[in-house]
Amino acid sequence: MDAGIVKIDQKLVESLSKLSTEAPVSSADGKEPDHGLALKVADEINRMENNLSRMDSTVKGHKQLTKSIERVRTNMKANGYELVALLGKPYDPGMKAEAEIITDDSLHEGEAIITRVSRPEIRYEGEVIQISQIQVSQGA
Repeated sequence: MDAGIVKIDQKLVESLSKLSTEAPVSSADGKEPDHGLALKVADEINRMENNLSRMDSTVKGHKQLTKSIERVRTNMKANGYELVALLGKPYDPGMKAEAEIITDDSLHEGEAIITRVSRPEIRYEGEVIQISQIQVSQGA
């Protein structure tokens, strides 16, 4: 089943890679760019990265999909977008994020790790255009 998910995600990455090289389109008033496509691409990248994090890295195609996602991230960055990598990082209560805190007895007291990213933080030319929704596992 994991190999099937990798194949589907690989096809999606190929499509997203083509789309992510397009610059944002200005809105009707010509002032603000339309970030809709970039936000959708970022959400799909996030979904694939979440799937990969739960998958055994020996599954056929895992490494290839990981490299493909990195290429799409690079294309996005070349167009001014940054998808902030949060999964597995320590949580800081001062972060701009919608956080759901859950208790995890396997962590030390006071330790807090981002264990799931429901919606990624996205920046365009250094400014946050979407704050993240995350799940944080915290030691009791």
